Amino acid sequence: MGVAAVRIAVGALLAIAPRALDRGQPRPATASALLFTRTVGIRDLVLGLGTAAAAGSSQDADLRRWVLAGTLSDTLDVVAALAATRALGRRALVSALIPVPVILADLVVLAAHDRADGTPPGATTPSEPGVPAL
Repeated sequence: MGVAAVRIAVGALLAIAPRALDRGQPRPATASALLFTRTVGIRDLVLGLGTAAAAGSSQDADLRRWVLAGTLSDTLDVVAALAATRALGRRALVSALIPVPVILADLVVLAAHDRADGTPPGATTPSEPGVPAL
């Protein structure tokens, strides 16, 4: 699954080499900014590994949960960055837009799985009551 691979690659890069984002910036990142970058990387790495493992599973509900977790995480990142634009300016706005392509890819994956099994989005499966179908 492409989204999982992107999360794994970006997550690993940010976790291992947080200064990679520092290039081209007017001043070097602070220690707290580097720590924050590492934690975001670790989170994305874990979400990517979980999504990849779930994609190889026979349980569609597992994959749906992992993709939804990544989508929610990225969506909240966008909201937080947009809320910071007044204080941080243009850089926060640019940061807010970075996860948008991944969010859109997640939504495409979810819609494709819903169409593939004929289950309407948000419906539950008879075998797993209360669990949204993938």
